Amino acid sequence: MLPLVFALVDVAATAWRWRQIGWPGRFAGGALAGALALYGVGVVHPPELGADGERRLDARPYVYALVAVMAVLETGAFVGLRVLGETVVIAGGGVAGQGHVDVFALLGLTWICAPGGDIGGYILGRRLGR
Repeated sequence: MLPLVFALVDVAATAWRWRQIGWPGRFAGGALAGALALYGVGVVHPPELGADGERRLDARPYVYALVAVMAVLETGAFVGLRVLGETVVIAGGGVAGQGHVDVFALLGLTWICAPGGDIGGYILGRRLGR
């Protein structure tokens, strides 16, 4: 519950200082709020230590997060030239094919995030373009 409260506080602070912080601060505020919200609702968990002291890592939430971030970055302005988003999406599909993650959730996430990066690049170009 506490991470969700911090996510809301971050969103409120970012909205309150919207004009003063510029686009890097807006991006950082949104990314922090998104990360806190994902942690708060239980999508991403920190690694747990087993009884023998070894780390037990459940990689499923990280697959979703990595595919989403790479799909957004690949379609974003000037980032698509450096980020191979298709490769990560195909690798995520391979993980889904092995049954570790839900293929329909991964497909829906990719369909939402790819146009999101496209729209973000358009807005960035419209605001900063000449």
